[in-house]
Amino acid sequence: MNDSLLWGGFLITFVGIVTISALLVVVGVILAPMIIHKADKALSILLPDNELLFQGLPLSYTRLGTYGRMLLLKDTGWYQSRVFDQRPDRERAIAEMPVNLRRTVTWLYGAGSLICFFTVLLMIIFLLLDR
Repeated sequence: MNDSLLWGGFLITFVGIVTISALLVVVGVILAPMIIHKADKALSILLPDNELLFQGLPLSYTRLGTYGRMLLLKDTGWYQSRVFDQRPDRERAIAEMPVNLRRTVTWLYGAGSLICFFTVLLMIIFLLLDR
């Protein structure tokens, strides 16, 4: 009884995270072509100097995920020491970007990439437990 209850809870959690992840991906794919130009204009300074800013759907979605992850994790030690260290222009670019764009990029694309990571992790655990 206990084993089936645990398995059911794990399955419900897995289905919920997969559903949230799929919804974030669908909404992100729809919004990516509409906001990539604004995001590149505000945040292209965060990318390496030799980065080409092509605007196609997979590239735009990936670049918005990179921006979102940088904004979401910018106060962590790794990003502070490697991305924002002694670069006040990058901090100023984040502070000057429109608030709605910052929230969209951070919570839709940044959180979406982290939730997709946890979805893959849960899928691996689910497959290992199924054996």
